[in-house]
Amino acid sequence: PKPAPVSELRFAPSNADEFGFTRFDIALEAPVILLPVSYCSTDFLRIETNDITVGNHYNFRPMRTEYPPSSESTGDQKLQWFNNCGIDVGNMTLTTWSGRRLQDSEEPFTARIDMNWPSGPTGIVNKPKWKVACALDQVRISLLREDYALIQQIVASNFGEGSRHLDEWDALQNLPPLVLERYKEDIMVQFGYDKKDVTPTTFDVALTLPCLDVALVRPDQEETALINCANLSWKYWKHSDLISR
Repeated sequence: PKPAPVSELRFAPSNADEFGFTRFDIALEAPVILLPVSYCSTDFLRIETNDITVGNHYNFRPMRTEYPPSSESTGDQKLQWFNNCGIDVGNMTLTTWSGRRLQDSEEPFTARIDMNWPSGPTGIVNKPKWKVACALDQVRISLLREDYALIQQIVASNFGEGSRHLDEWDALQNLPPLVLERYKEDIMVQFGYDKKDVTPTTFDVALTLPCLDVALVRPDQEETALINCANLSWKYWKHSDLISR
C-alpha cells in the first residue's frame, strides 16, 4: 500500500500497550575492541579500555525532519517517542595489530557517545533516523608510515566508500519533471529506508575533539610532520536522497 504523507498522520497518545519499551543498563569490564580494515582483514586497530557502560531512556518530543519547520507550522508538529542511548568509554589506549602503542602520552583518553532513534509505528517518517554525537578527550598520537596507512584504509573502507545509490539518483534526474515528481510521491516515506544489499538507513553523525595532535615519525622516532587541530568537528550524514556526505 502507498505510505501516508506525514501531513496526513493523526497522532494519538501512545503507551506501552501499543508498542514496547526496553530499558537496559550494560557494564563491560576491560573490553577490547578491534577495528579491522574489512571483515576478513588481519590488519586492525586495537582499542583497550578499562570499562564501557551503556544505558538508555525514552522521551517524547517533536518528530525529526531533515529541514527545520517554519514558524507558521510550529503549532502543527507531530510528536514522537525517541530511544536515547548513552555510551561512556573510559581510559582508552590505541595499539596496532602488531602491538605498537600509538599514543604519545601515557594518560589514556575517554569518550562519550550519545545516540537516539525513533520508536513506534511512526518511527519510519523521522529523518534522519539515527542521530549520533561522539565527544572525545584530547588525543595525541604518533604514527609510523604503516600506522598512517592502516588508519587511512580503515576510514576509506568503512566511511569513505561511494554511495551505493549515487548511480540510481543520477538516473532519476533524467526523468521528465512530472514523472520524477510522481515517483517521489510514491516513495516519499520509504525512500530513506529503501533496501539494497544491507539494511539501509538515514543518519546524522558528529564527532568533536577539543584537541588532536598527530605526529608523523620515522622508525627512529624523528618527527617528519606534525598535525595540530583545536576544537575539531567532523560530520557524516545521509538523508532521504540516500547519498552519503
